[in-house]
Amino acid sequence: FNSYLITSEGLDTVPVRSEIGAVFSQLDALGQMKASPDGRRIGVAHLYPELVEVYDFDASTGKLSNTIQIPESVFEKSSLYGLEFSSNGDLLYIANHTIDYLQDVGFLYQFNLKAGNNTQIINSGRVVGQNVPLTDLRGLQLGPDGRLYVARSLGKYMGVVNQPDVLGMGCNYVDEGVYLGGKTGLWT
Repeated sequence: FNSYLITSEGLDTVPVRSEIGAVFSQLDALGQMKASPDGRRIGVAHLYPELVEVYDFDASTGKLSNTIQIPESVFEKSSLYGLEFSSNGDLLYIANHTIDYLQDVGFLYQFNLKAGNNTQIINSGRVVGQNVPLTDLRGLQLGPDGRLYVARSLGKYMGVVNQPDVLGMGCNYVDEGVYLGGKTGLWT
């Protein structure tokens, strides 16, 4: 990872390098990378190979540390793609979909980043939402209204997590939360 300091005087073009986490080629660069709203964490979801990593980020040094690796085995026959933090940075949401012969089924997972050590954080993962068939869950984005929006590939709606700072099912995921006015959603 390379981070660059930006100040009122401009961009420092000399990166701070953190050699941490899995190494991927540009050909493997499918998924999302997000910073938590408070800037304390960086998260990366990889489609190939299926892997999620979360790091602590020190804004004063530009360094990443303390990798939490959430392996593919935690997810339902996954194809990982979307990742986003709750607005308070304490919860991590991950979207995946499972391809079977009859339908695609997507799951929205929530992980409690305050659960304790890495094992406890990984074990805190739970499904808080599921999509209707044939509309994969893909990209995640925290909106300016505090809700978390879920792209549903080939769907006419976006999913919405109405209270993303609430642990568990109380986060209130609505699969067909926002109608796209007849347009069709894609991955992002």
